[in-house]
Amino acid sequence: MLFRSFSSDTSGAPPKTFLSIARFGITNADVFVVDSAWLDSHRDYDTSKGIHFRNLHLSNLNLLLSGKIDKTTYEATIQNFFCEIDSPHFALKSFSGKFFASPSQIRTDGVDLQTEFSKISLSSRIDGVNIFSPFSFDTISHKHLDFSFYSPVVSLDELVLFFPSLSPLSGSAFLELNTAGEIGNLAISTLHAEAFESSVNLSGMLRALPNKDSLFLDANISDAAFSFAEVSSGIPQLYLPSLPGLGQIHFSGKLAASPHSCNADLLTTSNAGQIKTNTLLDWSNPELQYQSNFSAHSFSLQSVLQKESDNEVFPQTSLNIHGHVSGKGTSLGNIVSTASISIDSSSVLWSKIGRAHV
Repeated sequence: MLFRSFSSDTSGAPPKTFLSIARFGITNADVFVVDSAWLDSHRDYDTSKGIHFRNLHLSNLNLLLSGKIDKTTYEATIQNFFCEIDSPHFALKSFSGKFFASPSQIRTDGVDLQTEFSKISLSSRIDGVNIFSPFSFDTISHKHLDFSFYSPVVSLDELVLFFPSLSPLSGSAFLELNTAGEIGNLAISTLHAEAFESSVNLSGMLRALPNKDSLFLDANISDAAFSFAEVSSGIPQLYLPSLPGLGQIHFSGKLAASPHSCNADLLTTSNAGQIKTNTLLDWSNPELQYQSNFSAHSFSLQSVLQKESDNEVFPQTSLNIHGHVSGKGTSLGNIVSTASISIDSSSVLWSKIGRAHV
């Protein structure tokens, strides 16, 4: 190991130091992180509701790393890191990766994390950003970013331990994300997520990141699937109807969204038939405003009305309809809505319906 004293330079650049660590290890350590002031006033806090970082006990902590500081370049390699938390129980089985920082680049390579029930791999690179100096969105918006995230399984139960507000999510999810481009004009080449028998596959552009007020997503949804039955069972707090007759609903189309509005042009396919919609939602004002044009081909109303374990037989329908809905408000006290619906050649039971307008 070679060490030289820090420079007296106060220009904002990192200290011009040379430090080399060939091997650094911690074996079977117990680490306590305690905020005694907080703990004195929260003696009866519920440990089952998540991990509290103000009263944390890491047991069986093991760490093996190497690293180097060469003037303005910082490098570290974590060969392995693992530990356990007793209450509530959480076990980090393995964490490893390479980390690099200099005045012109930030990079992570081959980062792998594995717990009892989750596996995550990621890599990232930002060019032209000096983390040793102050920076803002304006100064980094044109810098290049590469980011890749892959998780064949994420335990939602483990996630809730760190984010209790997500309770009572349970089960597992799949997530893959690949992005590249300028930070302020980021191309999403792959976003694939799965959970509760539902999934989404999309690509597109994310603009004005990380300026939340100007953030804009322009996405192509190649395939998305949604199951009312599985989501209503997995997240009962949403109070969604199960609608078992619809089966799995598939979406494809385009989505343009900002912090103030959303426009979706979608084709939806289910056991009830096909529906095309073009919908605009605007929540820039206190009351939500919406308008939608829609058309349905061979729409089966009985698939929507069917309930689980329901022996009631609904009339067979095949509806061809199109129309427009617009309005504002979300509660019965302030909602104002108008609708125009036209029925083209359709059938109910064996009766034919010509054209009608409502």
